[in-house]
Amino acid sequence: MRRIIAGNWKMNPTTAENAVNLAKGVDERLEGINDLEKIIFPPFVYIPLIMENVRSVEIGAQNVFYELSGAYTGEVSPSMLLDLGVKWVIIGHSERRNILHEDDESIIRKVKSSLEVGLKVILCVGEKLHERELFRHKEVVKRQLDGIPDDENLVIAYEPVWAIGTGRNARVEQIEEMHEMIKSITGKKVLYGGSVKPENASELASAKNVDGFLVGGASLEADSFHKIALALRNQYLTSSK
Repeated sequence: MRRIIAGNWKMNPTTAENAVNLAKGVDERLEGINDLEKIIFPPFVYIPLIMENVRSVEIGAQNVFYELSGAYTGEVSPSMLLDLGVKWVIIGHSERRNILHEDDESIIRKVKSSLEVGLKVILCVGEKLHERELFRHKEVVKRQLDGIPDDENLVIAYEPVWAIGTGRNARVEQIEEMHEMIKSITGKKVLYGGSVKPENASELASAKNVDGFLVGGASLEADSFHKIALALRNQYLTSSK
């Protein structure tokens, strides 16, 4: 089973030139790493241009709508992504849930619609700090997983919201506990997405039931993303012996 290294660029970079240069840098550094499934998620507007400039990485979208067409100003449908050549989509990222107020129902609708057209989906789940402190973290994640389809193209990413950009890090035992629970519910690959950096990648990759990383800020530099990929690959090779 290949592990997954995924880079979520969010709303970065802010020019087409910088986006292409970053994509080329990532592509060149990761080209020789064939043990991993490698994906980058640039902003929508740069996807076609980046596709023309990479060979070894797959391209995904950071969001999608649940209808295939219609009067939904500003939205992008799963069928449009597929037509563009996109293979992956992130759904339910914590920023979509918490800043843009997407609810569990609409997120599951997006998951189902995307899988139905043949896209591969990374569904993000995770709890906020107060939910963790109230010992409701398992309850929250179970709710976010409620209603997901049993599809081989579905991957789960656990991202504890309290460990993203806060300076706080989830302990390995906390990650293992949540990943074990998610796997027991879904039977799917589970990525970790809580402020993964070159400095902590090896330790996080050694945690049980971690099938890869969803990387945020550290994916915006080709060198740091490459170091994380190497740490993930090396841990995978070590554990496979």
